[in-house]
Amino acid sequence: MNGDGHLKMIHEKPEYEFLVNTGLYVVNTKVLKLIPEGEPYHFTQLIEDASGSGQRVGVYPLDDEAWIDVGQWKDYQKALERL
Repeated sequence: MNGDGHLKMIHEKPEYEFLVNTGLYVVNTKVLKLIPEGEPYHFTQLIEDASGSGQRVGVYPLDDEAWIDVGQWKDYQKALERL
């Protein structure tokens, strides 16, 4: 949209490709020492801090069809059937 609220550009059904976090971590215990005590600390911050301190952060990309979201009971049941 432009500043007047009118259409400036449109992309019909755009496709985006980017990596997302699927929530499975394997962590070396020495990396856990980076976590500050007594305060909230997100795992994504740990990843950034580990990378920033020279630690290796590996990535294992999965195809769209290779992962299963089990955040809902129905999806969990489907995952059990699939496995």
